[in-house]
Amino acid sequence: MDRRKKVAAVGMVCLAMGLLLGRAAAAEMSLDEAFKQLAAYKFGQSRVALTVISDHVRDSAKAPADRRKLAAKLAGMVGSAAVTTDAKRFICRKLSLIGEKTEVPALAKLLTDKDLADMGRYALERMPCPEAVAAMRAALGQTTGRTRIGLINSLGERRDAACADELVTILSGADADLAEAAAAALGKIGGEKALSALGAARAKAPAKLKPAVTNSLLVCADQMLAAGKKDAAAEVYQKLYVPAEPKRVRIAALQGLVSSRGAAAAALVLDALRGKDAEMRAVASGHVRSVPGADVTKAFAAELGKLPSAAKVLVLAALADRGDKAALPAVMEATQSADAGVRDAALQAAGSLGDASCVPALAKFAATSPQAQQALARVSGKGVDAAIVQAMEKADPKAKAALIRALSARKATSATPAVLQAVQDADGSVRAEAIKALGQMGDPKALPQMVQLLLKATGGDQSNLAQSIAVVARGVKDEAQRVAPILAALEGADAKAKAALLMVLGRIGSPKALNVLKASLNDPAVEVQDAAVRALSNWPDEGAAPELLNVAKTHRDLKLQVLALRGYVNVAGKVQDTRKRLDMLAAGVAAAKRPEEKRMFLGAIAGVPDRRSVSMLTQYLDDPALKREAAAGIFSLARDRRLRRAREFKAARAKILANFTDKKTLDQAKKLPQ
Repeated sequence: MDRRKKVAAVGMVCLAMGLLLGRAAAAEMSLDEAFKQLAAYKFGQSRVALTVISDHVRDSAKAPADRRKLAAKLAGMVGSAAVTTDAKRFICRKLSLIGEKTEVPALAKLLTDKDLADMGRYALERMPCPEAVAAMRAALGQTTGRTRIGLINSLGERRDAACADELVTILSGADADLAEAAAAALGKIGGEKALSALGAARAKAPAKLKPAVTNSLLVCADQMLAAGKKDAAAEVYQKLYVPAEPKRVRIAALQGLVSSRGAAAAALVLDALRGKDAEMRAVASGHVRSVPGADVTKAFAAELGKLPSAAKVLVLAALADRGDKAALPAVMEATQSADAGVRDAALQAAGSLGDASCVPALAKFAATSPQAQQALARVSGKGVDAAIVQAMEKADPKAKAALIRALSARKATSATPAVLQAVQDADGSVRAEAIKALGQMGDPKALPQMVQLLLKATGGDQSNLAQSIAVVARGVKDEAQRVAPILAALEGADAKAKAALLMVLGRIGSPKALNVLKASLNDPAVEVQDAAVRALSNWPDEGAAPELLNVAKTHRDLKLQVLALRGYVNVAGKVQDTRKRLDMLAAGVAAAKRPEEKRMFLGAIAGVPDRRSVSMLTQYLDDPALKREAAAGIFSLARDRRLRRAREFKAARAKILANFTDKKTLDQAKKLPQ
């Protein structure tokens, strides 16, 4: 740990101890003693007394009588010359929590105090009683400068309509800072009087004040809108939605007009969409989503062809989000646009709004447009899958493959017969897409036909079909039904087909499949034996381990021996029980005939964090062909903190030091636990 971390750690400990000691001291101090110490409190001194009082204030929520006594005591201290300014600031914070109308007079006296005006106002603003607001209102004419601005802000926060006349006067005064504060407060207070005053002030406001007045007008209008006074609010928004206003004001005003006028604001939205300002077009497109009414959808759709391309893209996306099919004819017309951006946006929108009638048009773009492919996958309604199948009949190979992808994405099991037929298509890309789709669509009823197609297929089609068949078969709950078509097809199948079917059985992982794979190890065809070993190598549990080990020990073909050993390592790696896994790996090392395979097992043993693994690897430190892999495995295990103290490392260390001469290995060995 470096010096800075040590200092920080010590600091945290000291802070924690200080808090504990402070709490302990607070527990011993009486409330009377706390008030006595509070009177003389200055910032930076012990806060034990403040903690005691704060705890009593908190706990008084359940004892109203105690709360009143506390509030009275605190209010009495506020006016005392014997109480420090820092203490009075603390008192104001507490009175903001528990003060009532009886404490208002004491706090009101602070509103003209240059040091405590802000804290007195802080407390009064948070007290819910009307007397607190009245006190701040009364002090408004007795203050100047920042203190007066603070009072104006607080009265605005409290929505004090009774001070509106005085605020109107301040708004028209010569002090710009006061006028700005008054404008903000009037906006929060709202109402006809505030709205009228702000409108009049805005007409003659200097440039510095005008933004504040404008913001307050918008706040006022928003309040009217929330209160259901839509016409009055719309009148304000309309005055502010003019080209001379700053863009941010026009954006806010347009939002207000859409909210207050509803469908009647559609014309304004369209005007903005037709304009040259890209930001306003983007804002207007958002309103295309929100302006209500089917007629509005038709109005926007009707104008689509008249808009500039950039606006068309935005509106098409917005129409898609509206979800109103009344826009579909215009959207489909836009799919024929010469502008690629517009065409892509229209194709995407068709995916949200389209139905079976759109499929022929979308199919024309399926081969070249990702947007069209996505749309075909998303269009909804009766007859869509059938329409896609029909479109496949006249499609060229690229389009046909794209349409099959769409059916696959739709999980259109009703289209399975057409996809099965496409597996026999003359075009390889169509066949590949159909085979892949069968696996993704996962229709169990298609399993027998898929198996028959595998028997006829060749090359990559056959292996791809095997993968899809395995996926579909795993979805069949009944084991007999799962494997029956495959077992039936094995009889009479040629060697290549048998090999592909065995790979399927290996992926299914059922007891019947395991028995067939075991029997296939004795098939006359080496290709079938090879497939059986590979299938067993991918078995989902250790059930295939005995057969793999037997092949490794007894088979006359070295290639299959090696393949079986690799599969055996893979299967052993799936065993959760550490002892059992190490037993299997030990058997595998013994069965391996070549150093290459033995090294593979040593690497697997090094991956099992156990004391026995260290001992097993130590056995091979005397073998010139294996000692480097064994040492590397031991060094790897030594990095495991759980094994660092294992006594087995002592023997390993001694053997490495005895059998190695290179400095790097010896240095690593010296670091092993003894």
